[in-house]
Amino acid sequence: MKLVTISTVLFFYTVFPSAHAQLNPSYTIESSGSINFQTVTASGSWLVGSDGALAAYNQQDGKKMWENEGLSGLKSDQITEIPGSSLLMIQQNNNVQFLDPFTGEVRFSTAKQGLEELSFHQLMYLSNSLLVAGNKGKDKQALMLVDLSTGQVRWTLEEKFGKIITANEFNKDEMLLVTLFHVYRLQNQSGKIVWKETTSESADALTGGGALGAALGAMAEQMAANITFNLRYYEQPEKDLFIIGSEVENKQTTSDGKTTITYTNNYTAFKLSSGKRIWKQPIEMKGKFGVVLFHNDDVLVLPDDGNRTNINAFDLSTGEGKWGKKGKGINLKGGVYDAFITPKGILLISGTKNNTFLNFLDPQAGVLTFEKPLKVGGEVVKLMPAGEHFAFVTTEEMNILNPATGELLLEKSLSTTPDLTALDGTHLLVADPKKGTLTKVNLQNAQAETLFAAGIKFEEKESPTRIEVRENGYLLTSDQNLALISKTGTLTFHKYFKAPRESGWKQALLYAQAARAAYISANAYYAAGVLKSSAPKVSEEDAVGGALVQGLGQVYESIGDQAQNFAKKSIEQARARAKSTTQSRDFMLVLADNGKEFALVKVNKNTGETEAEIGLGKDKEPQYAVDEITNRVFRKTSATAIASYQL
Repeated sequence: MKLVTISTVLFFYTVFPSAHAQLNPSYTIESSGSINFQTVTASGSWLVGSDGALAAYNQQDGKKMWENEGLSGLKSDQITEIPGSSLLMIQQNNNVQFLDPFTGEVRFSTAKQGLEELSFHQLMYLSNSLLVAGNKGKDKQALMLVDLSTGQVRWTLEEKFGKIITANEFNKDEMLLVTLFHVYRLQNQSGKIVWKETTSESADALTGGGALGAALGAMAEQMAANITFNLRYYEQPEKDLFIIGSEVENKQTTSDGKTTITYTNNYTAFKLSSGKRIWKQPIEMKGKFGVVLFHNDDVLVLPDDGNRTNINAFDLSTGEGKWGKKGKGINLKGGVYDAFITPKGILLISGTKNNTFLNFLDPQAGVLTFEKPLKVGGEVVKLMPAGEHFAFVTTEEMNILNPATGELLLEKSLSTTPDLTALDGTHLLVADPKKGTLTKVNLQNAQAETLFAAGIKFEEKESPTRIEVRENGYLLTSDQNLALISKTGTLTFHKYFKAPRESGWKQALLYAQAARAAYISANAYYAAGVLKSSAPKVSEEDAVGGALVQGLGQVYESIGDQAQNFAKKSIEQARARAKSTTQSRDFMLVLADNGKEFALVKVNKNTGETEAEIGLGKDKEPQYAVDEITNRVFRKTSATAIASYQL
């Protein structure tokens, strides 16, 4: 394959100037007390905590939306968002409260409801409610469903549920509750138990009644308290059937003090209408959860068992294995962590501790079609069609796979990361973070062209971390550097801004950038686009904004129109913020040290010129917050005042 190099004809480098036009505040708010903290949540609520109250303000005009004096003196780390919603959880003085960020009203308090300990909580979108469970003293449990519009407890069940694993709404009227030993179908409005079934034959024995059953059940509960459970729910949309998968982490300490950790994953099929178990025995597989797919009348279970994994297809009616000798399954190198369904089969992505492998599976025949697994560097994060082939991007490199032969079409994989690749029509731009070069790959004919070979050296030992397609070129950025390469392969500009030495100053900006990145990742994943981005990696890489986007995946399309009241507001707010991130911004925000003070600098992406700056002073403690979705900055200007700036 021929590589064409386009030489660089222009290069210049600019250091941060000493002064720029200061941006004037749009408005200033006055708090009712001395300000302890301010923050913009991932869902968009601007909260100000003071020694007098917790308050929320409208970002556009600074008007106070509400103030709750009962929540005075809070610290920022006492407030967290419930995944997938705007709901806030506040932990204060051994009391857990759930706060409606739209009204400032406490919707639930463990202290008021007599719960000594909160053991479970989950937002239920379709019924506009919050499901909570906890202990009401020794050996007494309570499960409550709270109406999020009124804060009233709709119903309370004081049955001994034991360890609650998860809950899932069938519809606005009924939910599924899964505990260690039982599965319940409950009515959302009344709490009536529609049916209750044990999760396995072992659970039958442990909860079969009598003193022995009670003793064994209590012993199992105590043992389970030290075991980490991860549970998933899979519903077959065309059959009266759902499957519950349970991943169990087992720790064992040897006589010499070393701890070994192993995993098992089990699957049990139930009738949706009655809760009755369908299979005689649950499916048990070694390893962590991997991928579970429904295929015709089978369920494909593809676990992640580290170095070598057994995969299999199981008959939905009987639970019997179909692949391999005597239905025992087939072996695969590495543990499966992703799969890509194609008209001709399934591309499996598996990995060991150090390597990633690609395999192609014929699910009908139950065979792997590659002569041997294809080893690639890093973990696969992005997959996209390239004609009849697949382009993939890992955490280390990029190449194009021929799924028919298992061969790579580029002679040498291109060194890169997922955030340093971007689509421009039928071409994929691939930046090398170490060399600072840029390659253009034609996805239709698998031809690679070196667009920029000279390399860009970013200051402060930074490397490019992101790439963005602009009308006038390709923008490479890091925290303190940005460079634009034209579409003809020349360097248009490279700008550098000196960073503050105090790392704490970056926290608020990084938080805001992570939230925006999470929404952008959600758009890329949930829209029916070309790019397939692995959903779990969104929350891993963007942990800040991931709290919201993690749940957004469940509600982004399917639940949004059905949700009511508070849940509907949460989804509408998330949708609006997600939609705003689809609009390309012509500037980026950089935190810089201009010699006199720290400043947030608005830099034009097309020209590299500074358009405005907001001085932040040089206090040891950061006194600002940023919302990169509404493009607002909030700076504390006195003990009780905050100025708001529109970028």
